[in-house]
Amino acid sequence: MKQSLRIFFIILIVLSVLPFGALAQEAHGAEQAIIDACLYNRVGYLSDYRLTEEDLDDLFNRLKDSGKLPWYADSYSYSYNQSTGIVQEFTPDNLDPTTFDRSVYEQKVAEVLDECVFDGMDAVQTALSIHDYLVANTVYDETLQKNSAYELLVDGSTVCVGYTELYKDLLNRCGIPCISVTSIEMEHTWNLVCIDGQWYHVDVTWDDPTPDAYGLVDHRYFLVTDAQISAGDKPHYGWETDITCTDTRFENAYWTDVTSRICFASSDVSYLMRSADWSDTIYRRDEATGTETRLYRNNQPYVNVGRGNYTYGRRGLSLWEGKLYFGELDRVLALDPDTGKTSRVFSYPTSGGQYIQGVFVRDGIAYLTLSDHYGNPAPATEPLAEGGHV
Repeated sequence: MKQSLRIFFIILIVLSVLPFGALAQEAHGAEQAIIDACLYNRVGYLSDYRLTEEDLDDLFNRLKDSGKLPWYADSYSYSYNQSTGIVQEFTPDNLDPTTFDRSVYEQKVAEVLDECVFDGMDAVQTALSIHDYLVANTVYDETLQKNSAYELLVDGSTVCVGYTELYKDLLNRCGIPCISVTSIEMEHTWNLVCIDGQWYHVDVTWDDPTPDAYGLVDHRYFLVTDAQISAGDKPHYGWETDITCTDTRFENAYWTDVTSRICFASSDVSYLMRSADWSDTIYRRDEATGTETRLYRNNQPYVNVGRGNYTYGRRGLSLWEGKLYFGELDRVLALDPDTGKTSRVFSYPTSGGQYIQGVFVRDGIAYLTLSDHYGNPAPATEPLAEGGHV
């Protein structure tokens, strides 16, 4: 009798487990079909997953809220079997193709990830590298006319919604959970990022200086807690989410006093600039040990640019074709991190009362922010000298 009962219960357990396993597999299949349809702007065939209209609506909204869907998948249409009520086909309603060229967007996404993400990178390195890329390469749209991730990625300018949606899309593609959070009171939106099961705030928009200065990247709002983002002279408040951010392990992270882009050469090596004692100092960082080795210290701590005012500016750091580029008050320099050799690649006369406040180099072009003794910034672009010397 006991043996019969044992067999009976084993059968019940097996029968109870199998359907749930099948349902879980079906749910995952439906999720992936919807995600793929949105990513690749195609019809998703859902008849095998036995979703009702209500099931589909619930699943789409959950995927949207979780950040698993691309930002441009705003809504959808569908067809269903009128006899059974089962959804047959799912069609995403992506942005109007006249204002959104998906092929251009996807190409730019691939370029950003190729530049920012290396094999072996962990989630923190990836989130930091993408954060710094966006801040260094983009400008907040002070006209408030641009508001999408597409405009930020392709045109280089947007407002907070675009920063938030693009950062979320890029991190989710790297397998890092990232969602958006909004404060109606602030009329502002930013991100929550999950690292090792813990959530943190990241505000890419407010880490981008306004007015913009090329090459300058703040890290005040990168992987911070509820308490940190609520404090200081520019506190965040009124955001709406059930997620709490209380883990403090990054409160004194190495990037907190870095005001330039942290340039990753690989998952093992990065470069950064610290500004202290009225000078900029460039370091090579061993990512495994956290050891920093000084490569260069500038020799122009201050300068009189008129009216007796001594002015000092933080002037950015870029990594391009294996060399580090940075600015001093009247020039742009290239540093070979392997040899320690520096060369001047651009000179700027400060006799006119302007000096280099920010610099960012890519594709042979120096993007400059010039400033006068009143602190008024002005953008300029200059080709680097042929052969890298002037």
